Formats: sequence, structure tokens, C-alpha cells
Amino acid sequence: MLYALIILLTMGLDFGLSISLALVKNTFSLDFAILCPLLSLMFELVLIGLLDIILHLLPKRLYNYEKRFFVTSKKEIALYNKIGVKKWKSLVPELGASGGFSKRNLQSVD
Repeated sequence: MLYALIILLTMGLDFGLSISLALVKNTFSLDFAILCPLLSLMFELVLIGLLDIILHLLPKRLYNYEKRFFVTSKKEIALYNKIGVKKWKSLVPELGASGGFSKRNLQSVD
């Protein structure tokens, strides 16, 4: 549901930007105003799909949570404490649940 809302919001913004651009250029075309957001959305979906395919083709050993890249450093923890993440982190929407994988109650790190 949240993904659909994000897509509709993106399309609305694209639609508004395409109308604004057309009015600034004095070349308003309803076809352009309708096709621009649709083509933009299709482009975004294709890019997301390609990225998903590429990430699934990579070897699983690259995603080892114990590797240095994934370990939280002391500087990073200090930054999180400085900006007060603990106060507002529960307010950030968690999109994993809409895809069937909620991160609120992890059973394991696999």
C-alpha cells in the first residue's frame, strides 16, 4: 500500500513538473504532460528491476554481516547519538512489511 502511495506521489510530482516545464517553454501539450510521468515511472521500475536482478546474481558471501563494511564503527555510533536517532527511529516507516519481510521482529540474521 505504501509503495502504491509513493508511486502515485512520484507520478503526481512528475505530472506537475512536466506541466510547469511545458508552460515555461510555452509549448504546453497534454500528451507531453501525461506521457512524461508514465515514461518516467516505467524508467524507474525498469531500473529497480535491473538492480534487483543484479543484486540477486551476486554471491551470497558478499553479504556477510561480520565483514568490516557492515560493522558499525565507534564514529558512526557517536554520530547516531549526536543526531538523536533513538528518539525518532520508531517514527520512520518500515517498508519491509509490505513486501512480506518485517524487520521489527527478526528471527535470525540469515
